[in-house]
Amino acid sequence: MEKAGSAPKKPRRSQEEDRLTVNISRPGCFLNLSFDRSYDDIFLAYLVGLSIFGIDPISVLLAPANGWRLPKLYETIRASRFSIHDMSWNRPNDIRYNMPLELGLAVAAGFDSSHTYFVFESKPYRIQKRLSDLNGVDVRIHRGTPFGVLGEMLNLFGRTRETVRLEDLHTIYRRVRRWRKSLASRNRKLVEPAFLRQTIRAINEIVLSFQTS
Repeated sequence: MEKAGSAPKKPRRSQEEDRLTVNISRPGCFLNLSFDRSYDDIFLAYLVGLSIFGIDPISVLLAPANGWRLPKLYETIRASRFSIHDMSWNRPNDIRYNMPLELGLAVAAGFDSSHTYFVFESKPYRIQKRLSDLNGVDVRIHRGTPFGVLGEMLNLFGRTRETVRLEDLHTIYRRVRRWRKSLASRNRKLVEPAFLRQTIRAINEIVLSFQTS
């Protein structure tokens, strides 16, 4: 939000075209997870956690409709300070190949940049069986719950905001859920780019309100 009396900002050159993020002055985190409707609560928890720790979400959902190519995806991941890869999708009849592909791009990006990737799962040791090359990687287990996601994000980023408590994360997440339920169009999906942008803005405002209260 702009402060009253501040100079008007210059028109942005479709920020999503440059970094696919919300605020290029903050570190970005590329999110790689299932966009199935059943994952909406998990998706929401990642968005809340990133906002609380001052990190902007970056998603292919915010990409321009045209011109999206694999090199651009790689450069977007590489330019992001972090990436989170939730590998908990487990439906044999509906395999999402994009997810391990994007994880592989993040691993490659980390070899020649400051990019850091994190792997999340719902069950211990399952990802090591599927991707044995990840042996040695510290996989974050959220057990399939939004609060599990928030707890693991606190473990990852808590040192950057030492005053943040797990109870704070839970409180803000519940407020965001209430905001979403209050919408007349509460059946809209997070995978809709316009609604995703609206949700990110609302989360940032809820987090700011909580921090200044």
